[in-house]
Amino acid sequence: MSAPARSTAGGRAGRRGLRLERVLLYAVLGFVALVFLAPIYVMVVNSIKPLDEIRAGNLIALPLEPTWQPWLQAWSQAQIGVQATGLKPYFLNSFLMVVPAVVLSTAFGAINGYVLTQFKVRGATLIFGLLLFSVFIPFQIVLIPMARLLGELGLAGSVSGLVFVHTVYGIGFGTLFFRNFYAAFPPELVKSARMDGAGFFVLFWRLMLPNSVPIIVVNVIWQFTNIWNDFLFGASFSDYSSYPLTVALNNLVSSSTGVKEYNVHFAGAFIAALPTLVVYVLSGKYFVRGLMAGSVKGRGSRARDMATLSIRNVSKVFGATQVLHRIDLDLADGEFLVLVGPSGCGKSTLMNVVAGLEEPSTGSLELAGRDITALPPDERDVAMVFQSYALYPNMTVAQNIAFPLEMR
Repeated sequence: MSAPARSTAGGRAGRRGLRLERVLLYAVLGFVALVFLAPIYVMVVNSIKPLDEIRAGNLIALPLEPTWQPWLQAWSQAQIGVQATGLKPYFLNSFLMVVPAVVLSTAFGAINGYVLTQFKVRGATLIFGLLLFSVFIPFQIVLIPMARLLGELGLAGSVSGLVFVHTVYGIGFGTLFFRNFYAAFPPELVKSARMDGAGFFVLFWRLMLPNSVPIIVVNVIWQFTNIWNDFLFGASFSDYSSYPLTVALNNLVSSSTGVKEYNVHFAGAFIAALPTLVVYVLSGKYFVRGLMAGSVKGRGSRARDMATLSIRNVSKVFGATQVLHRIDLDLADGEFLVLVGPSGCGKSTLMNVVAGLEEPSTGSLELAGRDITALPPDERDVAMVFQSYALYPNMTVAQNIAFPLEMR
């Protein structure tokens, strides 16, 4: 057999092996999908069957006479406790509970993560550790103290009380998500915004939050799912008028009117699960959107107006480590300086001290004869182009140009 013939035969065998692997892969994926979708199929099919067909015993068969009456009954006519109100009022209670709790816990988590990563807070590690510890506290442990606190606040047995409970419990998760996300946020962008004059809230609102879409979506899905599906807090801290949907669904299934209406129960269960399914379907695509695609590195214009820079006896100490030691340096108008040294020798620290992003432990700095040692970055008239980023990724070029002007 010639070499081309052997090559062709080998290529065909490789393609057959690849097809076989692909068939096996799709077969496994299809089986797993079938396992996960089977309960949903059973719920939907039996929720539109008359009760007589369900009693016949074939739960998997399609309905012979489909009807939407079980859905209407579960929504507005089913017996919930002592009243035949259906799930409708409790569906509204759940939304009134979930939406504020998700918004508040996400907002507090974002601010906590922002402060713990972008500012030097004394005891930040301890604070984060305590917040992280709250994530692992079982629900059952907080029932009695939380019930007493809600009574003291006058929130017991109300939707507002459930909002308070879920907000407090969700802050730990939100802080964990946002702190880890902001810890990996490019520091050059934060330094650029601070040099442009952005303060605490402007930096958070204009830079950090617009670039936090992926982690916001993750946190919202996590919080929404947990709060919507919660039963323990709803059963413990609410009364009949403020029951969430999960408690009402339990009462629907437990209520006895002489006949177990399984089709109504299936319809009620699907109604209770529908909002979380909608959230996943609508928000899933945003996991891959909003990711920071990086910034565009721009070309700086040629400097025209320079000034003399004097660095006098500048030292910088971080804890027990001295990074800069009595730096004395004069740069005349128009001079060009290159700092060369290994990583960790203090090059970036010195530049940050000149820009005002770090305060010197000792010494002073003068620019054009003016003492700038204690001035904030936006008042020094010092420009700094970072090697990684020059533009804010969430803004257009025009907005990037306008941002530092708006800060002044």
